[in-house]
Amino acid sequence: MNFNKGFTLIELLVVVAIIGVLSTIVITNLSSTREGANDAAIKANLSSIRTQAEVYFNNSLNYGDEFLSANCGTAVAGSMFVDDSTVASAITSAKSANSDNELTCAAIDSSDDGNADSWAVLSPLRSDGTVKWCVDSTGFAGEATGITVTAVAPIKTFCATS
Repeated sequence: MNFNKGFTLIELLVVVAIIGVLSTIVITNLSSTREGANDAAIKANLSSIRTQAEVYFNNSLNYGDEFLSANCGTAVAGSMFVDDSTVASAITSAKSANSDNELTCAAIDSSDDGNADSWAVLSPLRSDGTVKWCVDSTGFAGEATGITVTAVAPIKTFCATS
């Protein structure tokens, strides 16, 4: 009688192959889940900017100095994007969630008194770089193609959806 216990080489190779296939499926699913989580973080951060901007407006009766930047990182003191720590922190977090892709910020003065009376923030989403999420002072939050500045007063900045 042969009492040798163990697995054959073929059995071991089959098990390793099955584990490899399963791990590939799991890693692929985790990657898309991670992208979705980053998109949710971007949307949440931009939503907190929208809320905090209104708190800033209630305290200052404006949104700070007029400002337009393709990267939000060059804002100067006097802008709500710098002066309000919650807004600045949300911008930093949104930039981190979208791998430091451009996050466009705008605060526009339509009355030419030096103080912004409208604003918008636009960020690309991670899951699809062509899709951008935008929030603005009109209360809009959603997918948009960009920030449009028009000559129409009093709102000069808004998220363009067409």
